[in-house]
Amino acid sequence: MLSLLLCASVGESEYRRCQQGNMGGGSSKPLEPIVSQDQVQSALTPERMEELRSIFKQMAEEKGDSDSIDKATYLEHFDRKGISGDSLLQFERMFDAMDYKGTGKLNFDEFLTSMYIINAEGNIREKLELCFRVYDSNRDGFISRKEAFSVAKSMVMLSQLGILGLMGLDSTMMVMVRREMKKQSAMIKQAVQAVIDDMFERLDTNKDGKISFDEWMAQADEPRPDIEAWLKAMQPGGEGNLLSGLNIEEQLTSAAGGCETQ
Repeated sequence: MLSLLLCASVGESEYRRCQQGNMGGGSSKPLEPIVSQDQVQSALTPERMEELRSIFKQMAEEKGDSDSIDKATYLEHFDRKGISGDSLLQFERMFDAMDYKGTGKLNFDEFLTSMYIINAEGNIREKLELCFRVYDSNRDGFISRKEAFSVAKSMVMLSQLGILGLMGLDSTMMVMVRREMKKQSAMIKQAVQAVIDDMFERLDTNKDGKISFDEWMAQADEPRPDIEAWLKAMQPGGEGNLLSGLNIEEQLTSAAGGCETQ
């Protein structure tokens, strides 16, 4: 949801910063896990552990590797559901954030930790840190305007896919409508830029043109159902929740209004 771009929460000490790495397709500098494996495993029931292990194994074995999931395999899961192009970028960023070891693959520990954070077991601080990592694609400890814009645009494009799906159009009409949507790209870019401008005006408190981890985590005393809903939509099998209920105009209006409009 775009409103999550504008309102970060909770006070936290310094972000576990690493040197800049390439998040694109290979390896990158590792980050500390947001939560320990002991904490994760003690919080999950045996039934929940087995459920997550089954999901992981099914995805991993698509490419004949039962020990890890590479990015291509992960993204194919969403691509098969019609999510592609700009809409797919936020799922790629989520994979990179989940891959805290920076190997370019998800092992079961990384997958388990991320699912723990995304779902009810994780607390708001952990969810917000995972969100920060989604935006901070180069792992330099800051969110730049460019990083924030690319994720926000991906959200908008995915919301449009959801609207098309709800309309029940056949393939020919889908192509025609997508063509018309492309003509609105300048308007979309302008609207997203307005959201980013507002986000930086409120969260970039030292006005250095980027949002640090402490700035991102500086306001979290209120519940954040928007962040929780967005994270759940980013997990395998959760994208339908996002596609079924988004409205671009409503989301942009809500986002531009700030936290009070959640």
